[in-house]
Amino acid sequence: MVDQNMKNAEKVFTISTLEQLKVLSDSLRMRIVEAFCDEPKTTKQVAQVLGEKQLTKLYHHVEALERVGILKLVRTKKNRGTMEKYYQSVAKTYTVDRSLFAVRPQGEEAITALQTLYTAMLESTIAEIRQSIAEKLIKKKNDQSVLLTRFYVCASAQEIQKLRLKLHKLLKEMETVDDESYELKYALTLAFYPIKKETSKGD
Repeated sequence: MVDQNMKNAEKVFTISTLEQLKVLSDSLRMRIVEAFCDEPKTTKQVAQVLGEKQLTKLYHHVEALERVGILKLVRTKKNRGTMEKYYQSVAKTYTVDRSLFAVRPQGEEAITALQTLYTAMLESTIAEIRQSIAEKLIKKKNDQSVLLTRFYVCASAQEIQKLRLKLHKLLKEMETVDDESYELKYALTLAFYPIKKETSKGD
């Protein structure tokens, strides 16, 4: 029987409060959330996955993530006189409610938190890449198993929207690939964002 919480993990979760945004704006907490995505785990199990030795610190982070609704307690289990708590991420995909940035001074705080969140995402990616290199999963600069690219796209608003939809469709297809017998687990960090708005030629 499939646990209802496992079904819930497939949904998109909207970060709708400033507290949620602030709690998630930490590279280690983002890695913790990712570690809880696949299946319910205990904090100790996640510590082993992440290679974190400071278990007390991880308990603090897990409590904060549970408090704001990003992690959910799935079940408990007695083990040698202790109660093990199994948590899981409430979603595999997270999005931010734009209304957080509409009202000041909360809007200013939300913008700062959003900047921190994006930085944390990139820091989490860097940490994983370093770990993969250390474990020789990435062996050389031009490793064919790794896709690393950066370029700019100049297009109309309509063309950008079409591209966004194509990227979204591709990501949804990738989410359906969830084989528990996998040989390798891959990570994808996608950042698609505006950097410049051209002024009209008539201005």
